[in-house]
Amino acid sequence: MTSKIVFCAALISYLVFVSRFAWQGITYLRAAGQSAAYPRFLSTTPTSVYIATLLDILLFRRVFSVDKLLWMGSWTFHVSFFFVILRHVRYFFSSLPDCFTILQPIGVFFGYLLSVSLLFLIMLRVSQKKDRYVSSYNYVITGMLFLISVTGVMMRNFFRPDLVVVKQFCLGVFGLSPAVLPESPAFLMHSVMFLVLLPYLPAHFFAAPFVNLEANSRKEELRGIMHEA
Repeated sequence: MTSKIVFCAALISYLVFVSRFAWQGITYLRAAGQSAAYPRFLSTTPTSVYIATLLDILLFRRVFSVDKLLWMGSWTFHVSFFFVILRHVRYFFSSLPDCFTILQPIGVFFGYLLSVSLLFLIMLRVSQKKDRYVSSYNYVITGMLFLISVTGVMMRNFFRPDLVVVKQFCLGVFGLSPAVLPESPAFLMHSVMFLVLLPYLPAHFFAAPFVNLEANSRKEELRGIMHEA
């Protein structure tokens, strides 16, 4: 009975998550398509602006210029989260390229670093008075991610579930074929918290690169005007 409940919850959570991201993408592409100037803007933007935007996204340069401690925690969290997600991909595919096998020990390391970085961010935001503007939504997302990462570390070191059963269950979700849920309270807690969190993850990733691109383009234009003056 529990397996079927978690199976149904997983389907609903994934459906809401994909729907939100699809809607955000369609909304942004529709808005960009209605702007006749936008294709021209993309074609006339200098290569240097694209490079600056890529560096802003990969290195969080804007955060670094504002708060070095926040940058350290935020950048470490995002890098760790990326590798942890890559490590979990193996549970949702029956076979993967060899490069994913190589990534497994790297993912384990970043799994520990993920918990540390999230705890650091929570402590930093609680202690710094200038972060009072941070919404309760941000605290809830960060707190739940921390609990999910901690239960993952616990399963890795103390309460190891049967990984074969875990993979069968995950493959069953994507194959629309309910499988037996692993007999592990830690796995159940880990999975339920993730399924609750998934639909609430920020869905602004589609617009973020273009917003950075426009900001860097304006900065370049302003620099040119000041140089000419």
